[in-house]
Amino acid sequence: MHSEGHPETTPAPTTVYVVATTREGTVSALREAGRLAQPDTQRIALLVPQVTSYAGPEGAPPTDSVALMKDYAALASAIGINAVPYVCVCQRPRDIVQWFQVGGSTVVVGGRRGRWRLTKAQRLAQELTRLGLHVVFADGV
Repeated sequence: MHSEGHPETTPAPTTVYVVATTREGTVSALREAGRLAQPDTQRIALLVPQVTSYAGPEGAPPTDSVALMKDYAALASAIGINAVPYVCVCQRPRDIVQWFQVGGSTVVVGGRRGRWRLTKAQRLAQELTRLGLHVVFADGV
């Protein structure tokens, strides 16, 4: 897994983590993280999985990570949430949490709830919970 950014900017344990899903799911998760974060002591880190296949063509350029970070920073800012985006290249969205030491922190995943089946966002939240993380699901209705 690879992360754009510098190790010295890696969020501290006093961080609420948001894992980006769909646009509306991410907005719901950011709003929930804004409610959960302690104003003076916790930051919000927006983890943006850039899913790629390592079996793909060698040297194939991933999506522009800088542009993605700017887009997600603008999304958070537009709804009044101060969040720092981190774009991480990984094979599966759940792999993104391995780059950060999120143990003990709250991880927020947003998305729609399925009527009959779990949605991708719900499955991601479930997978992260199975990894032992404290996960909050923000319903993106």
